[in-house]
Amino acid sequence: MRQILFLLSLCLFSAAAAAGPAPSHLLIQVSLEKGSFTLVRVTEVAQPLPKQRTPSEPGTWKAALLDEKGRPLYSVRMNDPTELRGEFEDPTQPGRIQAVHTRQPEPVHFTVRVPAGAGRRLVFYALDAERVREPEPKEADWKTLGDVRLTGKE
Repeated sequence: MRQILFLLSLCLFSAAAAAGPAPSHLLIQVSLEKGSFTLVRVTEVAQPLPKQRTPSEPGTWKAALLDEKGRPLYSVRMNDPTELRGEFEDPTQPGRIQAVHTRQPEPVHFTVRVPAGAGRRLVFYALDAERVREPEPKEADWKTLGDVRLTGKE
């Protein structure tokens, strides 16, 4: 019985080693002040990239991970990090929720998760205001805001 367990564990260990390294992703921390993006930190996380949840309202920003030749590798829509949304009960209509949007004071710090790999630059885009509700806007509808070069990992 022990020999069978030993052989089984050896087979499982060999299969795990043959599968290669565990998937990982990068946690990129960025600062935005006066329209200029600054890389704060790049941290490799030894877990797969979390699955994207489909929000009820897609974000008005997009972050695109590019390789060394400027080719897109990955992109993700996100909410405008300079805007904070708050909810509270409507004092005139108890039980109803009101929402308010306010600008965050600068500098604004935010995080983007991207797959680990060949990405060298992260570019940020904002969507034209009239195209916000479109699930798949055209490339011409996005305005480039700025970028950060990915220089290191922790």
